Amino acid sequence: PDMPIADADKRRRLQRELKSKQRSEQKLLMSKLDLMVPPSSPAIEPANHQKQRPALNLLHDLVAYLRSCDERQRAQEQKRAIYTDMMSCMLLSRQERIILADIPSWTIRDVSGAVHGDYEGSCFGGRLVGQCMLHLVSMQDMDALRGIARQAWDVTCPPEFQVDEVVSMRLLEGGRMRMERFRLLGVVRKDVCMSIIYPEPLGPDSAEIELKHLDFRRLGGVATFDQESPSSPLLADRAMKLVSGSSHGMMSEFVGRMGTCDTSRGLMEKMAAKSNSTFEGMTKQLFSIVTSHHEGHLLLDFDSEAAHCPVRLLGHARFRLPQFLGGFKTRWIQVMKATFDGSEIKELSDSRQQVVGYAHGDRRTMGCHVTFLYFWRQTGICFHTRNFIFTSFGVPNFGEVFSNALEEPYRFSYLMKRTEDSEVDRTLVSEFLAADQWPSAMDSHVMV
Repeated sequence: PDMPIADADKRRRLQRELKSKQRSEQKLLMSKLDLMVPPSSPAIEPANHQKQRPALNLLHDLVAYLRSCDERQRAQEQKRAIYTDMMSCMLLSRQERIILADIPSWTIRDVSGAVHGDYEGSCFGGRLVGQCMLHLVSMQDMDALRGIARQAWDVTCPPEFQVDEVVSMRLLEGGRMRMERFRLLGVVRKDVCMSIIYPEPLGPDSAEIELKHLDFRRLGGVATFDQESPSSPLLADRAMKLVSGSSHGMMSEFVGRMGTCDTSRGLMEKMAAKSNSTFEGMTKQLFSIVTSHHEGHLLLDFDSEAAHCPVRLLGHARFRLPQFLGGFKTRWIQVMKATFDGSEIKELSDSRQQVVGYAHGDRRTMGCHVTFLYFWRQTGICFHTRNFIFTSFGVPNFGEVFSNALEEPYRFSYLMKRTEDSEVDRTLVSEFLAADQWPSAMDSHVMV
């Protein structure tokens, strides 16, 4: 049927408005392109003084510009490949320490034979490529590397700049860890997104002391969480879960182990009811109640006769009520048995992550400094390090949680302080000294 005249007029009017709108949008787009795309040949102003290039000329210029961008990208990739080939010859050296790392991520691209030697037989399994260099330096020096990464990310920064930083690096050989000072000399090339670092050794860290000089009898004892600590294992676990996705943290392991005892489980259920919380979704209030009635029993031993002199830890926990509530104490529950020579710490490992520990002496506190390294089990890449220093006054815990070198990390520190009214359990000491089955680095396979 024929369309009514009124409807036909309305349709034609709408079509005209739509075409007019499309022409306006097209004109706006062409004017924007005209400003963005450089002319492929010197501009000649037309006789009619038209400032904008004709559409056909503009499209030709756009094609030429995209081709030139592609050629520049290929040239940059070729330049990067040549640069990498040149460096590969230098990396054969077993005398000079050289580290090639991507910037700003600080992901190690390659290292010289000398650097490989610093980690030979360790938990890295000879694979340093892919590791983040921040996990190879002390926590106090991570910000120095972050500063270099942010400088390279700054668009106002020159395309090439020098690096000169003094840091403490973790060197791992077999089951031993030692901290050494290095001057990181090198250059950052922004055009190839790479840093070339030459670590110049300056000698042992002044805070380092050999384990054999420590009195390990003073370093064990009974400790409890210091409620005045600026952070807590609960908050550290939450930050870690955001990065790793693993729910296998310090607090979850503690709760799971304590739940194996009927008496302890009953106490925890009453604590949860009192705070209107659950242990799966633990609140700060429930955490405060649990830790105020919790004690940890820590025993350390140094095996001076073993080839790499490992430090061993046996940890127990219990609940102890205050005297006005009867002073009731649950039995000690074993929560950790570990050897700090690169052996896997099974209590903190799961299908997603593998945790290992290394020990070295801390001169400032005359304590035993233990570093935990967290690896992705599937790839063998280290994603977190944290520190425990076993001293005569307690165990300070500290570390940083981050997923890349540019982001601001979550920094945590808390103290397990020694209690004055609780003595070491002699039965646990006897069991500790008699134990012959300990985790071994031979059983740990961190790298794939």
